[in-house]
Amino acid sequence: EGAASLAAGLHHVPQLTSLYLFHNRFGSEGAACLAAALHNVPQLVLLNLSENNIGPEGAASLAAGLRHVPQLVSLALSFNGFGDEGKRAIAFAAPICCLGKLGFDVPDSVLCARRNVRSAVVAV
Repeated sequence: EGAASLAAGLHHVPQLTSLYLFHNRFGSEGAACLAAALHNVPQLVLLNLSENNIGPEGAASLAAGLRHVPQLVSLALSFNGFGDEGKRAIAFAAPICCLGKLGFDVPDSVLCARRNVRSAVVAV
């Protein structure tokens, strides 16, 4: 419910550059709502959705939404239970030109430079 309400309001802040929503546990349904609203914040540079129990289903939704934030530089997704398939979906959907950091569950080793993200995720 909270993630859906927040997502519904994103069209009011198209200039938003940072969104920290860690440890809210909104699950895959909340992630789907947020993903569907990302087109409203095309200037987003930093997105932290760590510890939200998003799961593989939510990862697929999020992967689809990431195409709408081409300026994204940092994406934190630690401890969401994506599994390998969810991690791959996100790594391949994340903006190619700009993303500098992508974090899943392992400290340091998965905060990869964008040029290494795809190979690192496949190896995880």
